[in-house]
Amino acid sequence: MSAAPLTPARRVVLAVTTVGISLGMLCLVGEVAVRILGLGVEVYDTTDPVLGHRFKRNLDVHVQEMGRSIHYRTNSLGFRGPEVEEPRTRPRVLMLGDSFTAGQDWHEADTFPRLVEKSLGVEVVNLGVPAYDTGTELLALEHVGLPLQPDVVVLVIFTGNDIRENSRMLSPLPRPTFSVENGELKAHPFTPRGTRAGQWLLGRSALYAWQKHVVRRAFFRARAAAVGGDPMHAVFSTRADPGWDEAWAVTEALLARIAERTRAAGVPLLMLVIPDVNQVDDVAWETVVKASPNLAPMDRELPQRRLQEIAQRRGLRMVDLLPVLRAAGGALGGVDPLYDGHLVHRGHRVTSEIVEREVKALLPVR
Repeated sequence: MSAAPLTPARRVVLAVTTVGISLGMLCLVGEVAVRILGLGVEVYDTTDPVLGHRFKRNLDVHVQEMGRSIHYRTNSLGFRGPEVEEPRTRPRVLMLGDSFTAGQDWHEADTFPRLVEKSLGVEVVNLGVPAYDTGTELLALEHVGLPLQPDVVVLVIFTGNDIRENSRMLSPLPRPTFSVENGELKAHPFTPRGTRAGQWLLGRSALYAWQKHVVRRAFFRARAAAVGGDPMHAVFSTRADPGWDEAWAVTEALLARIAERTRAAGVPLLMLVIPDVNQVDDVAWETVVKASPNLAPMDRELPQRRLQEIAQRRGLRMVDLLPVLRAAGGALGGVDPLYDGHLVHRGHRVTSEIVEREVKALLPVR
């Protein structure tokens, strides 16, 4: 007995089912391949309704970063390091920043926050998280840091991307955003990044996390090719640009608000400026200039000068690490470099020596 002919509706159902099964098998094969080849991108942060994201709480994992096995532990607040001491037995130093302060790609015990803690005998609460900008750091100060009643606050500014990421016009990353309207800092409504389904997949699918990483990198490369240089390097351009004017205006307003908050709490504030590696290494700078014809003319020390002007206007204590790291030499390559994407062992050590001296001068006499 021959089978009855398929109706148009059944053909559609069969086609959709076949495509669905094929895609499912393809995803399964991709998931297995990514895991076998070790291409997976581990995700150790989670969304946060106020800060946008922070580390997952109470982590105790080993992460493969830049060919090294890095031990990551986080506390119940969702930040790298041990639990905050209660009751407190020593002075407390709060550090705000991004991946440089978090010590991404490096061993926690050898990061500058922990080296300062060990040298001065203080407790350092490290609120640094990769991809934080100054606006997020303001929120972390208000919602997490100041309630801990620190004795000193250290705000770390990285010239490589912090200024740009303070701008809603220049930075597409999903995060809390601010603008300056009629001379006043204005916070904008914020929705945490990603969908619930996307966040669920990020924590469980190596293929999903890997493809997001690959797509993001391809997007940045295409954009750099389109504008004749990496947009990150526009921070060095002396050309007039409304987007960068806005970025600097928001940066100043955010720094002013952080200064206001710490003064109102009676806590001294130190602004530590970490330079981009291109500002420290001559060969890296020459490469940037050659690759960025549309950004010329470029001024290698422009970010530091503008930050110093803001510090003077706002009464901020600023320490610039650029001359110190330049004097240390060997920023990239060699046996003991300063940078490897982020600060590495010697970079953290040199940074800690400066921070130790500055923090010691700010600590209350007990």
